[in-house]
Amino acid sequence: MLKNIYKKLDLNNVNKSIFFTTFIIIIVGAVAFFSASLGILNRNEIKFYGMIESQMYAYLIGLVLCFIVFCIPLIFINKISPYIYIISICLTFLVFLPGLGMSHGGSVRWINFFGFSLQPAEILKISTILFTSWYLKKYDQHIYTFKYAITGFLLAVLPVSLSMFLQKDLGTLLIVSFITVIIFLNSKARLKHVFTFMGVALLISALYISFNGYVKNRIYDYMGLNGNSKGISYQNDQA
Repeated sequence: MLKNIYKKLDLNNVNKSIFFTTFIIIIVGAVAFFSASLGILNRNEIKFYGMIESQMYAYLIGLVLCFIVFCIPLIFINKISPYIYIISICLTFLVFLPGLGMSHGGSVRWINFFGFSLQPAEILKISTILFTSWYLKKYDQHIYTFKYAITGFLLAVLPVSLSMFLQKDLGTLLIVSFITVIIFLNSKARLKHVFTFMGVALLISALYISFNGYVKNRIYDYMGLNGNSKGISYQNDQA
């Protein structure tokens, strides 16, 4: 059985630099998580070990999913990418359904399925990569024109923008926009088109931040301009 699984693993398509970079990020994240959780150990030992256990389960599930994806041919992933993207967009709007969406920290960004909580925005980050790559491959010979370039960019960013604005999740929106721009930079799209997209995205972000006091304070906090070590700046100062 293990031999059959190994034969199906498409390891030739695994970029070793990305693989090892991801592995290093996981290790660093694990160390940071463990370090940040030591304070809980002093107050509640049972809660501490419960958090460590749930984190280990998360790593295990991630490894299993990793090997499953390695077994799936890239051609098949390319075919289903648009559908994955549409489903992930729909999931992000489910957070607004009463009884299904969950509020945490003043934001409604989670959905609850039979006691299992899920943040659709995390799936959206992956599906955006898949969809953008699919679009650029499908229209490879036309992507240098403004019409096809702007269409692909808007299809990848506009649905995400609408959902993230409603959720007040500017962080995810910026990440998705940045990912989309990077992928376009590696395509046949003209640089002047891509830089135009970047300018528009930055302008929209600036307008959003200027009208959103909470986001503005978070940016000031990150830059050390608030100076409130016991308030909004607490986590930043402790880090």
